[in-house]
Amino acid sequence: MTNVRVTTHRGEIMNKKILIVILAILLPLMISCGKKKVVYKEENQTHIIKVSNYQAVFDLMPMKQHKEMMLVMKSPMKHIKGATHGLMLTLLDFKTKRVIKGATATFTIKNPHGELSKLATEVISGAGMFHYAIHFNGSINGEYNVKADFHIKNKKHNAKTVFSIKE
Repeated sequence: MTNVRVTTHRGEIMNKKILIVILAILLPLMISCGKKKVVYKEENQTHIIKVSNYQAVFDLMPMKQHKEMMLVMKSPMKHIKGATHGLMLTLLDFKTKRVIKGATATFTIKNPHGELSKLATEVISGAGMFHYAIHFNGSINGEYNVKADFHIKNKKHNAKTVFSIKE
């Protein structure tokens, strides 16, 4: 019988640990890439939409979780009275996956009763994050049609998605 001794360089172990952490973060995002409509109760929802050379990442979360995230980011944001949810848009260059800063963005939200709200975004950043964000009242159960209009380098783009909220 032959004895085999395997030795591993410390850097290889560290690289494997880093790879595991990266996969743990990216796997849920990769799984959700093909989904446009997800139903959760009081949990974050993420939708990823490809628009031209960009990727629009929508993140919807209940206000409690949004406020907790704002504390972590150490980024002030005016909280609108009566708002139940925070909605964020992160714009990425599709090829490089770098965050697009300097864009302008607005959201148009159609609630389950068909009422439209057009809201200008506020930039929030900190702790390595950068988003175009709003607060809104999502207290009516049902589907919310969301359209984000954004300008990058003086060119207008838009991305659409549907969130389902059940309180």
